[in-house]
Amino acid sequence: MNKSRFSLIRLMVVLCVVLALPVLASAEGVKEGGSSTLLKAIAAENGKPVLVNFFASWCPPCKDEIPGIIAMRSKYSTDQVAIIGVSLDESRSALDNMINDLGINYPVIRGNQELARTFGITGIPRLLVYSAEGKLASDHIGYMAEDELQQLIEKNLVK
Repeated sequence: MNKSRFSLIRLMVVLCVVLALPVLASAEGVKEGGSSTLLKAIAAENGKPVLVNFFASWCPPCKDEIPGIIAMRSKYSTDQVAIIGVSLDESRSALDNMINDLGINYPVIRGNQELARTFGITGIPRLLVYSAEGKLASDHIGYMAEDELQQLIEKNLVK
């Protein structure tokens, strides 16, 4: 009886660890930071367009827009376009849950109030697109449909 009970407990522990791995893996990819973290991330992508998406887990239009951004990440390689998400969530667990629930497939920075002030964030979702030369090519506040997003990316791709 003790042996079977021990086996059952061991199996439950293994299952808990296996089920938690995807959550831990996605949480590791989130950087914490301010405007300097985001500016360095944008500058590191010199030579290709950069899409920066400001969002939060509590924002319904953000949740509606992100699947289109996920589709763009799947459609365009990281050599063609960089995509950076910037969460304005105060709760790290809410952000981690959103990343897992939606399957976000691009890097995310959990921004702070200084980052929001520096970038003048007054509404979300907000999309900034930088050209391959690093110049701001587009600044859009509010939901953007996937087809509009694709047109915006196409317009800024290096030909």
